[in-house]
Amino acid sequence: LFRSFGRYDRGLNFEFSALAGHAEQSGLPTAGTDLMQTIHELLGPFDLSAYRYAGRRNVAPDVPALGVSGLTDDRFTRTGIGLRFAAGRWTSESVLQQNTDTDADGLGTALHSSGGFTQLRYAISAKLFGLVRYDGTNDDNGFLRSTTALLGYRLSHNSRVTVEDIIAHDPNATHTLNTQFTIAY
Repeated sequence: LFRSFGRYDRGLNFEFSALAGHAEQSGLPTAGTDLMQTIHELLGPFDLSAYRYAGRRNVAPDVPALGVSGLTDDRFTRTGIGLRFAAGRWTSESVLQQNTDTDADGLGTALHSSGGFTQLRYAISAKLFGLVRYDGTNDDNGFLRSTTALLGYRLSHNSRVTVEDIIAHDPNATHTLNTQFTIAY
């Protein structure tokens, strides 16, 4: 279920989604209904937004040494704010998010975390673009951050090739060079 109220081109817009609670990659069964609410205020080239996403997931701990197996229930929320600016060839996006999980690992461990990113994208041509992104997360393991520098080329309306360098700062800088071919459908 998806409902939207307001305008997409300017002013205030409110979106509401109710979706089957499922993480396809997990292989676990669907758990309840996820709810997402988003409000946007479009002011010329700026898009200011706030959102809340909440639901639950089945978590499958498998720790035989502790005698733990089977499914447990993790209830979670993701609450955030975002700012997007687009003008000409430049696009800038920033998001801050707070997270709460009641049973993140299936062992009854509640988790509170936060994170965010800011990125700047420049369209060099109609097909070639560059992007720089800074990510940060904070949880019980501490504050982690990384910087990504990316160069991408759009091959067709639904495919692209990218080359990126991810620089993790944990605490020493490490580089991971990736090449990716993406097809969207």
